[in-house]
Amino acid sequence: MKNVFILLVSSLLLLCSSCSDFLDEVPQGNTGTTENFYKNTEDIAYALTAAYANLQTTSMYREAMVLMTDVRSDDLGSFANTGGNAGREYSIKIFTAQSDNQIFRNVWQKTYETIYRCNNVIWHTTVH
Repeated sequence: MKNVFILLVSSLLLLCSSCSDFLDEVPQGNTGTTENFYKNTEDIAYALTAAYANLQTTSMYREAMVLMTDVRSDDLGSFANTGGNAGREYSIKIFTAQSDNQIFRNVWQKTYETIYRCNNVIWHTTVH
């Protein structure tokens, strides 16, 4: 019992001790923001490439967008997915998917992330 008490007290003392001087460091080096990134046309080209890179993810035109479009049509006649996530995909095919379907969430998240990135490039190329 005495060992448990000593362990508890020492744990509380450890948790209550502060290390604020260790945590109050100013970030150094890679502190890039969109405000100081765009310096020349090459930087804009890099940003545009990064903006459209989302279209290559599985949440967009490689997999999930096919599920939301072609699988629902008669373009893909057979649908034989027997994997662990077949229920989510099959429910999209037969139009019974609910709003909590992770495939929908991923597609919309990547779509709006791509729109944000493209708008950011447009804003920096027209305003500045």
